[in-house]
Amino acid sequence: MKTNNNKTNLTTNIRQIARKLSEIFDISKPNKIYPTTTEPDYLASAYQLDNQIEEELAFIECNKELYKKQLFVDNEGVNDDYSTVCLTNVSSLCSTDSMENDALKKSMLFDPDKFNIISILGSGTYGNVFLATYENGSKEYKDRKRYAVKKLSKNNIDKNNIKQIMDEKNILLEMDNPFILRLYGTCQTDNELCLITELVECGELFTAIYEDEKLSHESCVFYSACIILALDHIHSKGVIFRDLKPENIMIDSLGYPRIVDFGLTKHLPYLEICDDGTIRKKTHCMTICGTPEYFAPEIIFNDGYNQMVDVWAVGVIMYEMIVCKHPFSQSNLNDMTQLFTNIAQVKKNGILLSKTVDKKADGLPNARNLITQLLSGDPKKRLGNERELKNLLKHPYFSSLSVDENAIYNRTFKPPCLQYKCIGDPLIDNYVASLTEEQYTGDQSIFENF
Repeated sequence: MKTNNNKTNLTTNIRQIARKLSEIFDISKPNKIYPTTTEPDYLASAYQLDNQIEEELAFIECNKELYKKQLFVDNEGVNDDYSTVCLTNVSSLCSTDSMENDALKKSMLFDPDKFNIISILGSGTYGNVFLATYENGSKEYKDRKRYAVKKLSKNNIDKNNIKQIMDEKNILLEMDNPFILRLYGTCQTDNELCLITELVECGELFTAIYEDEKLSHESCVFYSACIILALDHIHSKGVIFRDLKPENIMIDSLGYPRIVDFGLTKHLPYLEICDDGTIRKKTHCMTICGTPEYFAPEIIFNDGYNQMVDVWAVGVIMYEMIVCKHPFSQSNLNDMTQLFTNIAQVKKNGILLSKTVDKKADGLPNARNLITQLLSGDPKKRLGNERELKNLLKHPYFSSLSVDENAIYNRTFKPPCLQYKCIGDPLIDNYVASLTEEQYTGDQSIFENF
């Protein structure tokens, strides 16, 4: 059984740093900490921060009067003349009728023994994702369609995280959107759980941002529009994503982005049965989860958060696509203290982006304008809070995307750029041997509803 020590220490570090920054920036102190069910009593014993973090926090405290008065300013524009941008009137973003089909897709039935594994696509905490074909004599499968098969070892799953996996399955089955990974069905063996999804062949958005040629302005606008439409659909189902980042956005064979990995999604609001037997409606989450570089301030400072944390992540990703750097951790991606200090500045005083963002976009202030509003430190003032997310497409930044919403939804619009196809790493003999299922001898009943 894998332990949660690394995750526990990371979570404790985040809380300790947040508490100290709350004092430095005069931000209201975090409320009671609510540990997750997978991290029981991790705060029962004190956790000592390492010396480097202690020194970094001490430096910030010595200079706190300077930090407290500053907005967060990205460091892109050396000798740049910074200026505020005129904010779009949020109330002017008119709502339109929803185009989504609310019908729940039916799960297909698969026999795990009929999959032919071709290559490995990726690895995760609980298992691996493979490229596979399905052998079946029926007409439905005669084209030998290729699938992505996510295999999860039952030995890495217990009664606590089986609920998380079931939530991932059920929420994916609710989704019906061209920019979200489609789950075809599930199956299991005595030792593994399998989720069968469509194959998304052209790699991660992360690769397109940081390893390929710089994205064109048109590509940035197109990807941003599709991501917003996907999130609009997710939120319309009463779901919060909680881990939106370039690594969780894949590019398909037609050049369209797909949001993948619903492992941290959750219905919100949700009902909770209290110890006294009463049922309460919870409208905010308290659990720390996701990727720190994409944390909104309300996650770090334990204010309770909702779907607006996904909107914050959109702002971060848009900045990355345009500038090819992360806005809050540009010098050292491992420096969590500096990362959270920058985000604390946004929460306390706001954000001021360099005009370099304009230059790297289309020369106009529209990108900077939109990102500034998406990265509001107050989630209630964050653009998209009051109306459907897809109405963000009325912002001037998207005016260069000379195509209507229907053409994007129907995938008749040709994307500005196509990525090369990558079909995974070949399975070498010694690796194939290591894929032998580890025998599971535990309680099979916890998987009966999978």
